[in-house]
Amino acid sequence: MSQLRKQPANQTIFLLLIILFIEILIDLPIRLSYLYENQVLIQTGGFCMFWNWIASVLNIIGLHLMAFASIERHFFIFNSQFHARHRFLLSIIPMIVSVIYPLAFYTGTVFGSW
Repeated sequence: MSQLRKQPANQTIFLLLIILFIEILIDLPIRLSYLYENQVLIQTGGFCMFWNWIASVLNIIGLHLMAFASIERHFFIFNSQFHARHRFLLSIIPMIVSVIYPLAFYTGTVFGSW
């Protein structure tokens, strides 16, 4: 299992699995409670803003990582020599940007007017 995790071709998929697992752990209980009781679990503006923020951030991070993983798979299959030489530029930086950009954007968007 540790060898699979260390392979460059699988790192984006593992990060995607972790992000989606966190999304399920946080968003699903709140959403199920809302759908079952027809009211928000904690009825405050701050909680609703947090719920909107966390759902949006985790969803967009998952979408960015999925898109990046498909592009990265293309590089691994068709341009393996080029990808091996530019691994940091083509693998590490896009993963970091895929996580940091949605965090910064939705923090400013959701909490900017609060």
